[in-house]
Amino acid sequence: MAITVTPPQLTVTSPLDGSQITEGETLALQATASDAEDGDISSAITWSSDIDVAVKQIKKTRKKKDANAPKKPMSAFFWYQGSRREALKKEQPN
Repeated sequence: MAITVTPPQLTVTSPLDGSQITEGETLALQATASDAEDGDISSAITWSSDIDVAVKQIKKTRKKKDANAPKKPMSAFFWYQGSRREALKKEQPN
C-alpha cells in the first residue's frame, strides 16, 4: 500500500499578476484553496507580510524629538530682544 500525499492547491485571485497600486491605496487580498482530502479550504487561508516587520523596525529606530526644542528657528525680532534683554532689565528694573 502506497500513501500519496498531495499538497493543497492555492490560487490567488486578487491582486492580479502584474497589478500596481499607489501608496496609501488599499490592497485587497483574495485566494481560493482546495485539498484532495478536505476539499475547499479557502476559509483557512491566512495572510501575513514581512513588510509589517520592516515598518515597525523603522518606526522604532527613529530619533525621538526633544519636547523642549524650539519648533522653528528664532526670528530676527526675538534674536534682537534676547541680545538686548540684560540692558533692558538694567534700564527698567520693574
